[in-house]
Amino acid sequence: TVSDDGAYAPVPAPSSVGDTATGYLLLAEICAALYRRKECGAGDYVTSGLYHNGIFAMGTMNIQCQRPFGRKFPVNRVDHGVPGGTYQCSDGEWVYVGISSNAVMIPLLCKAIGRADLLEDRNYITENLVVVDRHAFYKIFKEAFLSQPHTYWLQKAEEFDIPLVRMNSYADVYEDEQ
Repeated sequence: TVSDDGAYAPVPAPSSVGDTATGYLLLAEICAALYRRKECGAGDYVTSGLYHNGIFAMGTMNIQCQRPFGRKFPVNRVDHGVPGGTYQCSDGEWVYVGISSNAVMIPLLCKAIGRADLLEDRNYITENLVVVDRHAFYKIFKEAFLSQPHTYWLQKAEEFDIPLVRMNSYADVYEDEQ
């Protein structure tokens, strides 16, 4: 993970994530071999490995790191996207704002945090809604979200029709109605 100050600390995956993904992929290979046997009368040899399945499971990340894209990871929070992304709230909970440089959503988000003035301030954002100073713009949003609990921001999101959700943790899975 990368903090606001750019410090990087690797976060290991929860236990057995690789084993679980490999099991699912091995199951798919076995089903394909059984289907081949049924349709063609010939079986097949299947193999599945943790390393290769890990690379497969991170396909998008692997592609983004290759030419011509050349992204480097990890990225700091500001480079990941502003004003969308993750924000911590005053109650310690985190929310995720699902927008990027969306011409409709940025004005709504600015209004939701009580900063419609940002839309007129060319130090932060242009008429075409291009963020000029991402670090300063992010700081404004970070401070705004820290000023209220996540429930407040969920209400604002509904009021302004903004894609914003509370970020669940693994511990929340069994309590979530979905």
